Amino acid sequence: MAARRLCAALIGTVAAMAGPAAALGDLTGTYQGSLACESTTDVESTRSKIDATLYVDDNGAGNVFVYLNNSLQIFRAAVVAPGGSDQGRLGGPACAISPATGGWTIRAAVKAKAGSTSASMKGEFVTVSVGASAHSVQVCRFSVQRVSLGDPNITSCP
Repeated sequence: MAARRLCAALIGTVAAMAGPAAALGDLTGTYQGSLACESTTDVESTRSKIDATLYVDDNGAGNVFVYLNNSLQIFRAAVVAPGGSDQGRLGGPACAISPATGGWTIRAAVKAKAGSTSASMKGEFVTVSVGASAHSVQVCRFSVQRVSLGDPNITSCP
């Protein structure tokens, strides 16, 4: 009887320690890469490509704040990933988005293995301007890699 209890306890302990092999890790850090944009107004269409830096603050509860360097835009995004996966999706609006004037949104595929310093994001920003000014639509595709683990301390929308 004691041997059975010991065996059951051992199996329970091993099962509890095993957990998933991989899980989406913390996304906090600085990411660098490129940003390729296409913009269209009622007058013209343009294309541009620039280097991009994203700062990400992951609160660990399925929400992140993202700041696109030099854009004055902070995004509040939800992060979802299947249980045990090191890949997921994030998406959300900029803090300053408005139904009257438009604004920015972000969506991206993310990869970050728990316990690893490497992470990446690949996605796009979509910007729509409506209202009194000229209407425009801009789609900027980006691909970035984490280059630093430092916390940018973006704790909320301004």
